[in-house]
Amino acid sequence: MDDDSAGDAASTARPRMEPNTGSAWDGGLSSSPAADGEFAQLEWRGVSQKLAWHRFVTILATLVAVGGVGVVVAIVWLPPAALLVWGGVVLGAAVVALAYSRAAANRWCWAEGATDLVIAYGVLVRQVVMVPYGRIQVVDVTVSPVEQWLGIATVRVHTAATTIDACVCGLTETEATQLRTRLANRSETFTTGL
Repeated sequence: MDDDSAGDAASTARPRMEPNTGSAWDGGLSSSPAADGEFAQLEWRGVSQKLAWHRFVTILATLVAVGGVGVVVAIVWLPPAALLVWGGVVLGAAVVALAYSRAAANRWCWAEGATDLVIAYGVLVRQVVMVPYGRIQVVDVTVSPVEQWLGIATVRVHTAATTIDACVCGLTETEATQLRTRLANRSETFTTGL
């Protein structure tokens, strides 16, 4: 391959954008909804990497509880070697939880389209949720104790359909408040237009 064709291929390849740049961020993964089709024109935004720590701390708390129960069971009913095996299992689960938490945060992205809020997430199973602005009834900003400690918030969008619980996690509190205001305004605009 000559230098000219290599330059052309590089210029047509989709660059990897960083989260919250306001550009077509796809998390660096070709399976992202930003890669093609109807979602290509949207302005995709990622979430803070603090979301990975939020998920990891939440999973770690569960592992500590389950690990503690396992230690008691191993001490009371099992031979001492089982305690080492159980410790290895819990440690391995913590490493997997850290990797999964980072991957989940990297795959979470959202965009405000002309008529819909689009949220894409998922590591093993990729999900894309489209919430029409006209169907939005309530927009909440929630902050759990761990989120508060990390300085992030979650925007929850409630619609007329009870099966949809769309949320954008890992935003700063300022970003979350601004998104809530924009979604509430668009919801009013699209609802009055019906």
